[in-house]
Amino acid sequence: MLDTNDVFEAMLCVAYRGAGMSSNLTADQIAAADIDGDGSVDSTDVYYILYYVALQGAGKNPTWDFVLGRK
Repeated sequence: MLDTNDVFEAMLCVAYRGAGMSSNLTADQIAAADIDGDGSVDSTDVYYILYYVALQGAGKNPTWDFVLGRK
């Protein structure tokens, strides 16, 4: 289950990469955070993670297909 800590870690990864620094995530964490499967963790992935966590907080049971608009 994702939570706000996961959102923070993904945002921190994107910020580090934007500043030219290495990410604080392991290779497995980066693969898991690459929600759209484009090969990198970026602001789009952070958006999807935020959306997923918001739906969970609203009592929904989202799927990644729903979050990605693939219903």
